Amino acid sequence: MTITPQQAQQQLVRIGDPRAIQRAVRNALRRGANAIRKDAIARFRSQGVGRRIFGSRKFRQKHTKGLIGVSRARDRGDQVELEIYAKGMAAIQEEGGTTAAHTIKPGAFKLKGVPVLVFRVPSGLVITSKAVQHPGATHPRMPHLKPAIEKGIPDVSREIVAVMDAHVDKAMRVA
Repeated sequence: MTITPQQAQQQLVRIGDPRAIQRAVRNALRRGANAIRKDAIARFRSQGVGRRIFGSRKFRQKHTKGLIGVSRARDRGDQVELEIYAKGMAAIQEEGGTTAAHTIKPGAFKLKGVPVLVFRVPSGLVITSKAVQHPGATHPRMPHLKPAIEKGIPDVSREIVAVMDAHVDKAMRVA
């Protein structure tokens, strides 16, 4: 049996609230965006300064969650949109850029009760300090968000098509 888009729309309206379809598509889009975000975080933590700062077990996802985010899905007429974004160090690493000189103190990343910074220099010497002055740095471009989006878009598209197919199938059964 062949059905035109207009007939499908009529059937979908007949079975219930058309907003249910939009909600299902929005949820599929949100699930896909969160999968892309998870991949982008893993990529960020695997290279460059993201690996140096956030690659250790202590800083797994807890502290990178705020650096790569997903906005709320918004309805724009007959479209649903959301944004996957990078901020802070993740944005600098995505596009390349510089950081200004700044002081690094214990207690960064909410490690309460840590009285001093401890680090090992290339000679093997262990240094402790209450604070250090970072001179700033230039970071090369190491994209992590764009490759994650390019990899995830086909999956998101398939999920949205599956949601739409399920609603069309339901409409056809009711008809």
